[in-house]
Amino acid sequence: MNKIQEWFRGAKEYPKLKKNYEIMRKDYEKTKTERQVLYHSLTQTERSASMYHALCRKFIPSDVTAEQIYFALAPTCDEDGFELFRAAEQILGKFDYSHFYYEDSRGYFEAMDGYGMLRYLEADHAVTLGDNTKNRWEVVPGTTCEKWVNLTVNHDTEEYQEYLNKLYQTVLTNMGVADAVR
Repeated sequence: MNKIQEWFRGAKEYPKLKKNYEIMRKDYEKTKTERQVLYHSLTQTERSASMYHALCRKFIPSDVTAEQIYFALAPTCDEDGFELFRAAEQILGKFDYSHFYYEDSRGYFEAMDGYGMLRYLEADHAVTLGDNTKNRWEVVPGTTCEKWVNLTVNHDTEEYQEYLNKLYQTVLTNMGVADAVR
């Protein structure tokens, strides 16, 4: 009997819940459209600096970090992650495919998106980022090649946190919205 009462209660509350869902969905779509319009207006047309700053103040709260802004823009402005990868290359140096001979010869990098490439770039520069882990290579059975087996980087180091801050500032600068971060 208890299940039937719960079902009737749920059926009774359904119209109210559906109405709330529709309101939230409309707000989400409106915000998404405003964000897309803001991005395209800043990159496709020549706007004055005061207009640009006014738009940033209107749409981006002052307590938002560069990382949050990047991930808000990424679905429409950097779907494949290559803007982030290129920004990391500017900071750490060009990606050297020869350090990953086995992966490169297998064609891993041709099909990889920017986020995957970023993992390899950061792993290659792990010592620069404050991670001193050893033994990152393993012999591939049946070959004379070694492959990279430990792609993790210690994200808790102070150097890595500084790198992340600089990375998101750089990617926003490259995307043309660096002034959005206050």
